[in-house]
Amino acid sequence: MHARHVLVPSVFLFVVALCTVVLPPPRWPRSTSFFQSSWLPPVNRREHGDSADGHPCDYSDGRWVQRDGHAGAEPERQDRLRRDSIGRNQWESMVCMLAAAVPPTASASSSRVYERSGKPISRHKGYLAMVFADYNLSVEYYRAPMIVMVHRFPAANETGSGVRGAVRLDVLPRHADRWAGADVLVLNTGHWWNQHKTVKAYRKLFYGWRPLDKTMRIKDAFRRSLETVKDWELSSARFSKSYFFFGSYSPSHYSNGTWDTGGSCAGHREPLLTTNAHSGEEYSWMNAMIAKMTDGIKSHGRKATFFNITHMTELRPDGHPSGHREPGTPPDAPEDCSHWCLPGVPDVWNQVLYAYLLSTRYDTRRNNR
Repeated sequence: MHARHVLVPSVFLFVVALCTVVLPPPRWPRSTSFFQSSWLPPVNRREHGDSADGHPCDYSDGRWVQRDGHAGAEPERQDRLRRDSIGRNQWESMVCMLAAAVPPTASASSSRVYERSGKPISRHKGYLAMVFADYNLSVEYYRAPMIVMVHRFPAANETGSGVRGAVRLDVLPRHADRWAGADVLVLNTGHWWNQHKTVKAYRKLFYGWRPLDKTMRIKDAFRRSLETVKDWELSSARFSKSYFFFGSYSPSHYSNGTWDTGGSCAGHREPLLTTNAHSGEEYSWMNAMIAKMTDGIKSHGRKATFFNITHMTELRPDGHPSGHREPGTPPDAPEDCSHWCLPGVPDVWNQVLYAYLLSTRYDTRRNNR
């Protein structure tokens, strides 16, 4: 895997101690279209594995194919609905896909697949760690929507300035120590980096506890946060053998308004065949910064990947919960056109992630230790 409605990205972590993981057959979504978009950073095809015909594979380039026997999207909207975190969407998808691959004799024993601290899977805050004991594997989720440290000031300390919290652009969250040493680390952020979620939400920006100008551009603040991630990753020898992925922006699909002004995606029932000429203008700068940051890490010999899911996701306005909200959601709550139904789009993200790992011969590492 939050502004409790919909704009909620997150950070999550895969800790993979055993190297061969078998996923179930993909639940591919429906209809057709290509995944490529002109504004996305170029992909170095030499880094990717070859396809069956010998040509390099670009996993951000493809088409949506309808699955046999599933003509419409509506039935899947009623399965698992989540609204707390886009990173949580992907983490839960990964957990379910891995659990489906566990042999029945192993999964029948609840003691072999469990949450490490006994927390319920419905927990929304903090972190979760699902353990697959038979495979020496844990899949962990950490909530850190801005990736860097966010402090909330106690009400008693608030002055008349309206500043309720602080974003430390130079420091990662306290639980970042737990991320170090993971075999596979997947980060994502984006939706919280806007004026509404930072300055207008009464959070002041700090760098080394020096307050920054409240009018500081969000782009500059985002860039500084990524520099902090890069410096942190390169400073630890524990990351020397890790596979580091930083996900691109996951588009929302609000029409006729924003999430808090009556925007909707309820009318979509099929994937788009193409995106319009202006799609991506709002967040292409984020992807460009993320790609530059991952390239910088890679230039130091680390295994870093810009995990490009933006365009394939842009084509799926039909995949959001929309008005189908979790039980107990107030009837007048905004539609959710930001997070994803499961099974759904995040399953494909994880299939792409798995393909990236296989293309780097990740499945052979156990034999080389």
